[in-house]
Amino acid sequence: MESGAIRSDELAGRLLAGCDPQQREAITTEARPLCVLAAAGSGKTRVLTRRIAWRVNEGTASAPYVLALTFTRKAASELRGRLASLGLAEPATAGTFHAVALGELRRLAAERGGPPPVVIASKARLLATAAGQDYGRDRAMLAELASEIEWAQAQCLTAREYSRAASISARPSQCDPTLVTEIWKRYDREKQRRGVLDFDDLLLRCATELECDAEFAASARWRFRHLFVDEYQDVNPAQVRLLDAWLGDNNDICVVGDPDQAIYSWNGSDPRALVDFPQRHPGSRVVRLAVNYRSTEVVVAVASSVLKGESSPVRAWSVSDESGAPSAEPRTCRCPGAPGRAGGPNR
Repeated sequence: MESGAIRSDELAGRLLAGCDPQQREAITTEARPLCVLAAAGSGKTRVLTRRIAWRVNEGTASAPYVLALTFTRKAASELRGRLASLGLAEPATAGTFHAVALGELRRLAAERGGPPPVVIASKARLLATAAGQDYGRDRAMLAELASEIEWAQAQCLTAREYSRAASISARPSQCDPTLVTEIWKRYDREKQRRGVLDFDDLLLRCATELECDAEFAASARWRFRHLFVDEYQDVNPAQVRLLDAWLGDNNDICVVGDPDQAIYSWNGSDPRALVDFPQRHPGSRVVRLAVNYRSTEVVVAVASSVLKGESSPVRAWSVSDESGAPSAEPRTCRCPGAPGRAGGPNR
């Protein structure tokens, strides 16, 4: 138990109230690392926040040393609100990968006596400068260039590595890879000349500093001893690299997600990071939450039918269906004029 921690039986009871056996296991297990595969509507964020509060109450974690990560400011605000409502005596750090990385870079700059990092609000203006007269006024081209650079940064690629990686991954881009490489190099030089970073630089810069500065890494790992990640199916290689740098030799990490709900693959994320988590973190415990408390049996059956044939480590069933199987197999069809999109169920 952490020094000074006083366990509350009343809080422990509240944290487990209304939880099913699988949720209770995810909340209370002492296993580390922990991977919670949670289907849609199974209460993944509820379980994550209650696990944090449970561990703080049990004395196996201290709130000031908790880092809870997610992907949007709204989700981060929800995490902080949920943790506050659970009665933690001290606040935990909860934020997006980018916001926490920026905070760490600011702290590092202050310790070194240098200026804080300046982050540009958008790539557009600097890209237009880098693109020159030929492409600098073509908004569609600039948007495409920004998209390609953002994808490559998420893959931890440099400008020199982009062309080959884009070819291997069959990127559906309208831009010539050679052109992307050349303009990206100019864009990087322009950022360096102005002394600024873009949004995606934050992850790689923070990871690089942690990997190269032993003192900074030790300080960050002392501060963030207990790592929790919500919606882990949406991490990209840059975020995984940053997590690894924060962890070091520590194994105190808990991730929660559902590979069927991945929404950021267009920008470099890969749900295999969640599926392969136990292989990357030997000794991991995997807990599966399969009961959907949010949707009816019919909705869950239709969703499962759309995903039929896809390999998934956890597939939801509705709490309204005690057998765990739909009463009838729904059929799906394509909507006329909308190729590639799933249609509604036949009636």
